[in-house]
Amino acid sequence: MNSETAARVRRSPLLLVGLGIQSKLLIMLLLVAMISIAVTGIIGYLNGRESLREAAFDRMTTIRELRAHELEVALRTLRNGVVLDSRTSDTVEASAAFNAAFDELDEIPISPVEQQTLLDYLSEHYLPMLTERSGLTFEPEALFPATSAGQHLQAAYTAQNTDFDQALTILDAGDGSAWSEAHAKYHPYFKGLIDDLGYEDVLLINPEGRIVYTAYKGIDLGLSLHEQPMSDTVLTAAFTEVMRSNTLDTVVITDFERYLPPSTSPTPGWSLLWAVMVRSPARSPSRSL
Repeated sequence: MNSETAARVRRSPLLLVGLGIQSKLLIMLLLVAMISIAVTGIIGYLNGRESLREAAFDRMTTIRELRAHELEVALRTLRNGVVLDSRTSDTVEASAAFNAAFDELDEIPISPVEQQTLLDYLSEHYLPMLTERSGLTFEPEALFPATSAGQHLQAAYTAQNTDFDQALTILDAGDGSAWSEAHAKYHPYFKGLIDDLGYEDVLLINPEGRIVYTAYKGIDLGLSLHEQPMSDTVLTAAFTEVMRSNTLDTVVITDFERYLPPSTSPTPGWSLLWAVMVRSPARSPSRSL
């Protein structure tokens, strides 16, 4: 080996070959330790991440189950409450009284003054609000009750109240009708259900599908479930199912659906309807929103 070649060997990394066995073992042990630590760290990271993910999923599942249970309890409580309320003597007597009073009032022709009062209310107050909230356009005649009784009641009650809380406090419109007499007697009971149990509204519907009473005396008072704008609602479907059952105390619960807002509702958008329909002993289904 000449001097030039020896110099290149001295500068080459291959000089590590000249290390002792003890040094080589130390280096190998160090490399193995480093690799082991790296592998252990990676495995620990993956296992830890999976454990945290499973813990998070378990926590979310627990929360979901708790919320679902709470919702089931709340809906079951509401359902049982409506069933019990439909069986009380007040509800049975009120249903019979409102049905009879509505039929009696339907025999009285509506006056031009009452018609104009209702038309002005729909055109100037309710329909602009409904269009703003729903984005849809309606003609006043589309919401006109088809019966004289419905038109009379809306002119006497609905068109006179533009305040949400005030509408619930009116007992007697002073028109001298049997309907107003029944309202003054039984309305405090239904108002108490709303105040104490949190119902959005309480409606009484006669066997023909006509809404003969609402606690808020909204725009749906006097309308028929079998005619527009009510005919395509889940409320109508629930009513039809209840009546077809031909048994008392039949309960039908609907899903949520958009519903015409109360005449004086302060909330934006249409109301969400969740109806519990019960066929009471008076053969008049009652419904809680």
